[in-house]
Amino acid sequence: MARSFSFLYLLSLLFFAFVILYSYLTDYSYYIFDALFSVILLTLFFFFRSSLHLTPLSYFFLALAFAFHNMGAFRFYASPPVPLRWDVVTHIFGIFAASVALYHLLRPYFSRKPFAFFFVILLASLGVGVLIEYVEFIGVLTVGEGEGVLGRGEGDFAFAQWLSADYYDTMIDQINNLLGALLGYLFSSFYFRKQRHS
Repeated sequence: MARSFSFLYLLSLLFFAFVILYSYLTDYSYYIFDALFSVILLTLFFFFRSSLHLTPLSYFFLALAFAFHNMGAFRFYASPPVPLRWDVVTHIFGIFAASVALYHLLRPYFSRKPFAFFFVILLASLGVGVLIEYVEFIGVLTVGEGEGVLGRGEGDFAFAQWLSADYYDTMIDQINNLLGALLGYLFSSFYFRKQRHS
């Protein structure tokens, strides 16, 4: 299992090093900070994986969530490679990954309280989403227009003129976060059930 973690960690480092280099060479520097921040968090998750009860699968999902966001360096927020807005993909999958990781972390404390466990995972996952929105808000106040987690750009839009673009974007992000949290909980529930019976 330690080799799986090391492999995933090194693969992540290589990917984010590529994002940093690509961002620098294409003069699209918005994602240099985001990639460095992702590396710091994934490094902390790697070294504290036992305390956080991370499995290689939950670590992989977290790394992939950060990678999806950083694919904005390749203009995915402006031109997504899938039929969904890239912001939708990153919010759903990001909170899905957080939900899976939280499930592993908190499961030992709620083994006899499945209903309470469901709500704790749901609310904790949504809390991660709220923290992301705070970071985006601080970024908009300090950076303004731009890309990456600290800028307001291609992934953000308004639905109607009478509705604030920022309010609409935040609420859509929260709805996508809710969907990701529910999917993460359901995935983890079925995954653990299958693990117990095998």
